[in-house]
This record gives sequence, structure tokens and C-alpha cells, in this order.
Amino acid sequence: VLELRGLMEEIRKSPLGRGGLLPTLDGLVRDLRLEWQQKILLSTPAEIEAPARAQVTAYQVAREGLTNALKHAEATAISVNVDASVDSLLVEVQDDGIGFDLNARPSLHFGLRLLQERIEACGGTLSLESQRGNGTRLRAAIPNKERAGETALSGEGPI
Repeated sequence: VLELRGLMEEIRKSPLGRGGLLPTLDGLVRDLRLEWQQKILLSTPAEIEAPARAQVTAYQVAREGLTNALKHAEATAISVNVDASVDSLLVEVQDDGIGFDLNARPSLHFGLRLLQERIEACGGTLSLESQRGNGTRLRAAIPNKERAGETALSGEGPI
């Protein structure tokens, strides 16, 4: 009984709820399309088997990338691609907006810096590509395995 209560509490705390990454991401994209009246393409596999922490981190990557693209890119189209391999959960957010010179902005935006720290803490990588006039691409590879000491469901383990 205590184990079940703990499980329910962890599900409640997760930003993904019971549905997991794919339905939560679908809802986010749907809401942002309506709110911003913006074309956002979402490409995902039919299902993903990944630890909860990887799914939560993938959601955070997509949310941060979408938020930045909508607020700053002046894009006509934004795409979010999610895929999973045996080793990694892969997330890419790309826009066709105004882009920016990465060398002119040596420090990452606060949200991106926090995201990078979280991804690196779980052994993943985050990359950002952009050029003036050529849009921006945010890519993350998040390990598809639990690491010792992580909370399995909430993604709230030590970071």
C-alpha cells in the first residue's frame, strides 16, 4: 500500500502526469498553436519506452525550444522531432526564423543554461545551431537508461 501511495505521489509531481511524454507534448503543441496562431509541426514515434527522467527532460527541451522560437525567432514554421534509440531519447526543435550569431551571444539564455546543466547532469548533450537569417536548431540527446540515485518516476533525482 505504501509503495502504491508513493507511486501515485510521484505521478502527481511529474509534469507529464500519467500520459507520459507523447500525449503531453502533443497537448503542449496544440495549445501553443492556438495561443500563438503559429505553424508548429510535431513528429514523434507511435510510442516511446524511456525512463521517466528522460521523458521529463525531453519535454523540458521541447518546451524551452518552442518558447524561445515563438518569442524570439519571428519564424513562419517551427518543428519538433522526437525519436528514441536504444541509447538516447532525441529531441530537436527547429525554426525558420531570423536566427542569431552564436558568437555575438556567448552566454546561453538563462532557460537554456539550466536545461544544458540538467541534460549534462544525466549524461546527455545539448547543442544549439543558429545563423543570422537561417533559423535555429536546438538538439538534445538524453540517455535512455536510469542512472543510480535517480527517482524513477518524477525525474526529480539529484542533478
